[in-house]
Amino acid sequence: MHVAGTLELATTVQNGVDQNASKAMQRITLEVREAKRVQILSEYRFRVFYPLVVSGVYDRFQEDSARYVEFVQGDARGAPSANGNLLWRKTDSGEARILAQDLDLLSVSQTSPRSITLTIEVRRQAGRRAGVTRLTNRVLYLRNS
Repeated sequence: MHVAGTLELATTVQNGVDQNASKAMQRITLEVREAKRVQILSEYRFRVFYPLVVSGVYDRFQEDSARYVEFVQGDARGAPSANGNLLWRKTDSGEARILAQDLDLLSVSQTSPRSITLTIEVRRQAGRRAGVTRLTNRVLYLRNS
């Protein structure tokens, strides 16, 4: 019985980090694909700028520099920190929400003016059991750049 409970805990922990990491990667991927430009502020913090919308018409050739979404590895207050364990999604309007908990790593780098590489690692410890998921999207294209 003890072995079954231990295996169940290990599976539960791993499933949790898998879901946490994959949902965060999926959300960021959707945002970046719609981007006109990505501005990397640090290895663990970046902004996504979108095309301009004029009179309800989407103009993929012009950037709306006032409208952005920022992804940040940070602490409980949302302050950027390479040691923070939360992945935040912040907007230019000041709205902020947590996309992932137990974040161990958010790493972003520009591979070309039209693409980035993104890595997310989520780690959770439950007793002696640990779950770790590391996802890397090697070439993430900005379709509007």
